[in-house]
Amino acid sequence: MLRSLLAPPLPSALDTGTAAFAQNRADMEEHLAVIEGLLDEADAGGGPESTARLPSRDKMPIRERIAYVIDPDSPFLEISPLAGYDSSYAVGGGLLSVSG
Repeated sequence: MLRSLLAPPLPSALDTGTAAFAQNRADMEEHLAVIEGLLDEADAGGGPESTARLPSRDKMPIRERIAYVIDPDSPFLEISPLAGYDSSYAVGGGLLSVSG
């Protein structure tokens, strides 16, 4: 079956060869690196020390517990991984909201 576009693609006036574009791209990549770091921090769930204490308390990390609840190989979307950012709470806000 042939697929047709519902609307023609919009032409772009963006000139990717300019110095301004290169600077904007570099700035955006820096910001994305910061966000990736924050996401990694939230994924760590309190850091390596906290994660290392869990087995001695007969507990599992939250994402591991979720993996046991959902169907095998089913992805899940984390809704608010940076809740509590720039507040007195830990990154992630101490909660995990998912859809999956």
